[in-house]
Amino acid sequence: MEKPQRILIVHPDNAVRDKLQFALINAGFAAFGAADFDDGLSKAAEYRPALAFVADGAASFRGSANIFVVAMNAGAAGDTDDFLLPPFRPEEAVLRAKALLKSQTTEEEHESVSLLVSYDGLVVDKSKYELRVDGTSISTPPRELELLYHLAANPNRVFTRNQLLDDLWGFEYFGDTRTVDVHVRRLRKKLGSNPDRRWELKTVWGIGYKFSTE
Repeated sequence: MEKPQRILIVHPDNAVRDKLQFALINAGFAAFGAADFDDGLSKAAEYRPALAFVADGAASFRGSANIFVVAMNAGAAGDTDDFLLPPFRPEEAVLRAKALLKSQTTEEEHESVSLLVSYDGLVVDKSKYELRVDGTSISTPPRELELLYHLAANPNRVFTRNQLLDDLWGFEYFGDTRTVDVHVRRLRKKLGSNPDRRWELKTVWGIGYKFSTE
């Protein structure tokens, strides 16, 4: 019998931890909690979870623990893989966990396949989860890289925010669509600007986004 995947919940509020833990266990995960950042890192090192929900210091936690991290507030999201905007339902956390861990499983099953798109000054290698801009390697969380790859692999195609959520997160998002906007904003900051480029991550007002090429 396959062992359930472990998920860590780092949050100072006992009620929030208990509520998320109950929902995740009911969904088939092995969930456990920690009250603060240091306790969370200690438990992550000991129990090696596949994913962590973190309230404070989520970006630093991801860098230290080297696992999928979902920030539990947008302000602390930083370079995390996803975030939840409070107030959120435990069911939403379960969906986020399933989507992230499913994407990891899919990549492991196809790790020998090269999934690479390149344009002048841009290389997005999904098989290695590497992003290079103007020859420089850029540290990018998996979800951001997957979003950029998805758009760049379909040049000039317009995607709505809901389409991107469904394609990448693997479920019909029942909250607002700001999570896509936040990921795009982070990507643009990392990509920087260069007037000589013949590509652009463009907003199509009132609809969504596209990877525009000349």
